[in-house]
Amino acid sequence: MLGFDAAGVVREVGAEASLFSPGDEVYYAGSVKRPGTGAELRAVDERRASPCR
Repeated sequence: MLGFDAAGVVREVGAEASLFSPGDEVYYAGSVKRPGTGAELRAVDERRASPCR
């Protein structure tokens, strides 16, 4: 596992997403129960992300 925290820019959102839009800068803390955050792209439940402000 390469890490758990990640930050980036939203590229796409699902039909039911309401908290973020493409282009928003976000960060999140992952879980030790899931793979690390070393991938170029990552699908994240919007409830686990926070805006970078």
